[in-house]
Formats: sequence, structure tokens, C-alpha cells
Amino acid sequence: MRATAWALGEATAVSSEIAAVRIRDLDHPVWPTAVTLPGTRRIRSREVDLTGWGCLVLTERARDLTERGANPGTLLAYGGSAPAGGAKAQASVCNALRDVLDSAGLSGESDVRPSSLRHWAGRSYCQQGATIQAVARHLGHRSLDATAEDIALDWDHDPADELDPWAVDL
Repeated sequence: MRATAWALGEATAVSSEIAAVRIRDLDHPVWPTAVTLPGTRRIRSREVDLTGWGCLVLTERARDLTERGANPGTLLAYGGSAPAGGAKAQASVCNALRDVLDSAGLSGESDVRPSSLRHWAGRSYCQQGATIQAVARHLGHRSLDATAEDIALDWDHDPADELDPWAVDL
């Protein structure tokens, strides 16, 4: 479950989305390369690509679940009895992501949280040349300011403010 949760987080899913993703949300039942994320009250639903590693993980997870009799409506990353996408399911996913962060030795970092994974994915997309608008759509945001905050992009910063006009040789 941890690898599945991480793979969906790498695809920019928030924890409540991770807990609600089902086999049918994969673009292909045998070799998925994308997933449709359900969205939340604050995050738009969207189809996003999986990382190469995410493709492998979700292929294995879907195959394992299907071999055990799962149907297209079976949840991928949450097996509890609470409603999918609800607070208990979300907490379960956060714990799984936190376990991975602990294993990686990152739990002591005050600014690293389970949501940092999706923020990293958005920042990586931006660093690959995507516009802030494309990153916002990728993250499901309705606000460019929220996107900039999540990916630590200081869009309102003018680099000229850092220049010392007296230090310039004329």
C-alpha cells in the first residue's frame, strides 16, 4: 500500500484522492501510464501521467488485486472500512506516506510532510518548462497563487530588487 500511495502522490494526488482512486481510474487495466484523480472540494479532478516507477507499481498492484478477485471499483491504496476519501481513509494514506518519509530519514525535517511529495512533483513539472498555468492544471488548483505557494515559486519576486545599484561599474 505504501508504494501505491507514493506512486499516486508522485502523480500529484492529495491524500484524500489517493484513498479514493480505484482500479477503473487507471487509463489501462494491465499497463497503466496515467490515472484520473477524482478531485476534492478544493482540487479539480484531472487525468495525470504516472512516473515510470509509478507505472510499474500500479501495474503490479492492479494485477495483484485482480488476481484476488477485485473488480474495477476496488480501491487501489486504501483497504479500510471507512468511506473512501473520508477523514479516516485520508489519515491512513498520510500514515503510509509518512512511513516512507521516515524510512528515507526525512521525518526529522520540519518542512517535509506527506503533501511535500505532490508539491515536489509540481515543482519538477515547472522545472521541466511547464508554465504556472500548466502546473496549476496538473495539481488541480483553481488558483495560480496556491500553485506558486505549493511549488515554492516566488512569482512576485523581482530579481532586480537584489541588485545594488552602487555596486555596478559604469
